[in-house]
Amino acid sequence: MFVALPNCSSPRNPLATYPDCIASLDINPDSQTYGKLISVLEMPNEGDELNNLCCCSSDRLIVTSIGSGRIYVVDTSDPKELKLEKTIEPSTLTSLGVSCPGRVCCASDSVIIGTMGDDRMENNGNFLLLDRLTFEPIGFWAEKEGQKGTKFGGTDFCIQTKQNVLLSVGWGTPAKFRGGLRPRDVTNGHYSNEVNVWEWRQRRLIQTIALEGDCGWMPMAVRFLHNADKCHAFVCTLLGSAIYHLWREEGEESFRHCLAAHIPPKKVDGWQCPSFVPQFVQDLLVSMNWALPKMPAFTSDLVISSDDRFLFTSNWLHGDVRQWDISDPFNIKMVAQCFVGGSLLKGSGVTICEDEQPESQPEAVQFENGQQMLGGPHKLKLSPDGRCLYVTNSLYYPWDVQFYPKLAEEGSTMVQLDVVTSEGGGLKVNSKFCVRFDHSDELPKGPYLAREMLIKSATDQ
Repeated sequence: MFVALPNCSSPRNPLATYPDCIASLDINPDSQTYGKLISVLEMPNEGDELNNLCCCSSDRLIVTSIGSGRIYVVDTSDPKELKLEKTIEPSTLTSLGVSCPGRVCCASDSVIIGTMGDDRMENNGNFLLLDRLTFEPIGFWAEKEGQKGTKFGGTDFCIQTKQNVLLSVGWGTPAKFRGGLRPRDVTNGHYSNEVNVWEWRQRRLIQTIALEGDCGWMPMAVRFLHNADKCHAFVCTLLGSAIYHLWREEGEESFRHCLAAHIPPKKVDGWQCPSFVPQFVQDLLVSMNWALPKMPAFTSDLVISSDDRFLFTSNWLHGDVRQWDISDPFNIKMVAQCFVGGSLLKGSGVTICEDEQPESQPEAVQFENGQQMLGGPHKLKLSPDGRCLYVTNSLYYPWDVQFYPKLAEEGSTMVQLDVVTSEGGGLKVNSKFCVRFDHSDELPKGPYLAREMLIKSATDQ
């Protein structure tokens, strides 16, 4: 497995700033190095904040940086000796009118990279194309007049070629979300509640879907079902803490959508943003009727099992991962829930006073190595057999600092959930697997945050 590791050592030692890393992690339980880093590749620059990974071939990894805007190509032919092959500087992107690269997908003849901003970091994203052999920029996926760039571009996107569709979602304006969560940025339209629908072969935007109401704010992830004969997809929203179902009826061009599930906020006592977080951040949460004293879930990622039976979501603030039965996409049902961290743990000083989905306040998970997860679950990666769900806990450094300052100071954790794949489902923490990315012999320049994971030879979930 490959993991993107942004460095977060600066708050501990302001005089020391170190580059990010790409790490190769052994996840074979029969291996002597199980749960250990077997290769760590340090990037040549500081301040990248590596975020997204994509295997372009059996031995090339594309890495995008949400902080600097750089794009790296890593040679992974030997997972025990990762090598940097190419760097695309942010100046190259801004010269083309784009910035803040995000999601990466590989087409038959090119690499497609969604960008979240234009050359001024405003909310006018686009789809950058790289040559699949040279990895040089060769233009944009949508070149036609009027199709170059869309409001809130490529935070995430997914492609279903048989259905001739690309769906894209945008988080928000890079120039704004880099400064943390601020109320005026939401009210002034700098965050999204939209899904863009594109014709894949024609490279044409044909529909923009507004996810109405409070539940639709900040779509972060979008995924199609794996069965290409079925034109169904799901979207999760961060601030909205919801799951939306999108589908297209046979013979129709436009997609329909509905709210499939909403994780309601919990009325709590004792939950406060860190003291150094500006009052306007707290004002935002109050204005959304979701915090102080109500805490939102912050549904930040989703993955779908290869047989399309289960969908998994992470709730970054509440701290739980949920398993949903999506056999009937029009009537999804939660079948399992597992807390791995978050802001609701016993001993955190937070007490649940009122809950629309009653549940006992969770205990902190203790692993055999004595560690526990700081922060809450964000990125998810499902093993090819669907039996192991890997979880990391860093969302984005400025937001980590706001909501989980200890995470931003001490570094990330990766944990594994064992998944029951039979009818009825189930999730259980694997107490033997807990990888800390703090300062250590393996990571002497740590601590590090942990973002996207990618399992070598596995198809994207």
